[in-house]
Amino acid sequence: MRAFLLALALALFVVAGASAQVEPYMAPADTALAGPPVPVRDSSGIMPGDTVVAVAVERRSVPVTLGETGLTLEVHASVDGAEGVRYLVVHDDENTAVAAGLAAVQTWGGRLVELHAQGERYVTFRHAGREWSVDPNRIFTEAGVRRTLRDRNGSAPAVVVLAVRRFAEAVIADYGAPPVVVALHNNTDANYSAASYRPGGSEAAEAAAVTIPNGADPDDFFFTTDQDLYDALVAEGFSVVLQNNAGATDDGSLSVWAAQRGRPYVNVEAQHGHEWMQRHMLDALARVLEEAAARPTADDGP
Repeated sequence: MRAFLLALALALFVVAGASAQVEPYMAPADTALAGPPVPVRDSSGIMPGDTVVAVAVERRSVPVTLGETGLTLEVHASVDGAEGVRYLVVHDDENTAVAAGLAAVQTWGGRLVELHAQGERYVTFRHAGREWSVDPNRIFTEAGVRRTLRDRNGSAPAVVVLAVRRFAEAVIADYGAPPVVVALHNNTDANYSAASYRPGGSEAAEAAAVTIPNGADPDDFFFTTDQDLYDALVAEGFSVVLQNNAGATDDGSLSVWAAQRGRPYVNVEAQHGHEWMQRHMLDALARVLEEAAARPTADDGP
C-alpha cells in the first residue's frame, strides 16, 4: 500500500509540474559538491530531497523526567504502523535535522523521536538541591554520564549519575530497537566535520576509515559503526567516516553505546541550514537500507 501511495503522489506531482513553469534549482554556490550528487530539480519540479507526502504521520508527546525536571519526547510516526527507519534527534537546537527527519518519515514511513529540552544543545535539570547540565549525546554509557557531568558541572554525587542514567534508558526505551540505529545531527561551518577525522585532525584516533570526495563539503557526512554501511554510502558518493569501534573513546555517545552492543549505527550529519542536503542524504540512506534488507543472507535457503 505504501508503494502504491508513493507512486500515486509522484504521479500527481509530475502532472502538476508539467503544466507549470518551474525555474531550475541550482545548489548554492558555497555548498555545491563535486563529490556527492548535487540535488537538482527535474522538469517536473521535483528534486531529490523534496518531500512527497505518501505516508500519513501522527505526532504524540511522551513526558519524561530528568531528575526533578520534566522534559518531552516528541514522536512522529507512520499512522499505518508500518516499520521503517527510526530516527533520533537528541540536541534540541538542531532544527535542520528535525525538519529533514520529518520529511523522511513523510516520504518513507518510519519514526522520528526528538528530545524537547529548553531549545538548547545542553539539557539543564534540577536534582539533589541544585541545577545540573549535561550533553544529551553523552549519557548513553555510565562512563559518558560521569564525564559530561564532570565537564559541565564538576563532581556529581551518585544520585545525580543515577538520575541521568535512568533518563538515558527512558530515551532508548521509547526509541526502540530497530535493526539500524539512526541519529540525526547538525554542525556549524568549518567546526566539527568529516575532516576532523583525517590524520592529524582532532578526532583522528576515533576513525578507522575516512572518505571525503574531492570538492565535497565535509560538514555534510555520514558517521557509522558498520563496515557494510560505510562501503555502501561511500559507493553513493558521500563523505563517510567509519568509527574505530575497538579504540573509540567511551564518551557516552550513541555511537559508542551501539558499538558496545554490536548494533549497526549511522549518524546523518549536516551543517545547520543544509536541510536540502540532509534530506538528500536520508533518501540515499533509506535506499541503502532497503537494498540491504532485500539482499539474501547465508541463512536464506533455496
